[in-house]
Amino acid sequence: MNRKFIILIGVLSLLMTGCFEKKQKITIKTKYQQVGYFEGGSPDVQQYFVYVDLTSIDNPTALVDLKNIAGKLCEKAKWCSVHYWDDLDKAGNTIPMTDAQAGSKIAGYTINTYNGHNEFGCHPFGEAGKACA
Repeated sequence: MNRKFIILIGVLSLLMTGCFEKKQKITIKTKYQQVGYFEGGSPDVQQYFVYVDLTSIDNPTALVDLKNIAGKLCEKAKWCSVHYWDDLDKAGNTIPMTDAQAGSKIAGYTINTYNGHNEFGCHPFGEAGKACA
């Protein structure tokens, strides 16, 4: 009986190993700093305000990193928004933002797991006329 029980435990362990996905380590090359945070009355509703240093990387790397930063910050939230600035002096740090802070954002990310909404939006940044896509 003990032998069958041990075999059963071993088989179940092997089956369960395949059921759990291993988390892939995300590498973020862009230097960033969280400069503000706003919780909308619940830990499930979060907004982050982030400064990113885009001076030493190309736009494609920046796009991947901006999305990965949002994924890292919003990992546990049901509704989450991340606002990005590349100028620390113009960055917002809470809600409501000033018109100047809102107008100087370079990108934004919003995820709402309640309705499946997941959107990354860019504003022109880097070289004049070049927008992230």
